[in-house]
Amino acid sequence: YAWHLKAEQKRLSNPNFHCWMVMDEMACVGYVSCGPMKDGRFRLHSLYLLPAYQKKGLGRRMFEMVKMFCKEAGYGKMYLDCHPENKNALAFYQHMGGIVSVFDTGHENKQEDSCTIEYWV
Repeated sequence: YAWHLKAEQKRLSNPNFHCWMVMDEMACVGYVSCGPMKDGRFRLHSLYLLPAYQKKGLGRRMFEMVKMFCKEAGYGKMYLDCHPENKNALAFYQHMGGIVSVFDTGHENKQEDSCTIEYWV
């Protein structure tokens, strides 16, 4: 989505924002981004892998890397937001031990619907 790309580009200018690419030879096949927010919480912003690279353990390794990074940065907890209609991502995040703390649906614009998932690190 164009709005997602624009948000990531804005975050890249923030020195507290971190982003890693997943490479296969010279091709980027995914990325993960995270960092502290203004409210003091640590947030996993994005975790993405091309479909051909999913269900191979890469997403789990990316996720665990962010949790370790969060812990080493001194945070005891991290959170992320996921669209409730993204069933695969929601299942993955819950499988990784996340607890849905906020379920915000029913917006006229369905893109505004979200659920917040929290993790103890």
